[in-house]
Amino acid sequence: MRTGIRAVAKAGLTNIHIKGDNRILIQVVRRQIRVLWEIQVLVQDIYSFLDILNDVVIHHIFRQDNSAADWLAKYGPSIYSTNV
Repeated sequence: MRTGIRAVAKAGLTNIHIKGDNRILIQVVRRQIRVLWEIQVLVQDIYSFLDILNDVVIHHIFRQDNSAADWLAKYGPSIYSTNV
């Protein structure tokens, strides 16, 4: 999620709709629950990028409905650019 949000922010996009199948991460990013200290730095990065965006909608979806994320998890690293 952090990499995707960073890419969106650096591309100059300001209105995004985030869907994720990790319910706990979605709740953390929506500030509904507190984050474990082990991942606090990662979450702070997400918050800092979200703060510069105008309109952000974040939703939890079930894994079977998230085929795009499954594809990115499998093939994304092979097409990922370090310039992002």
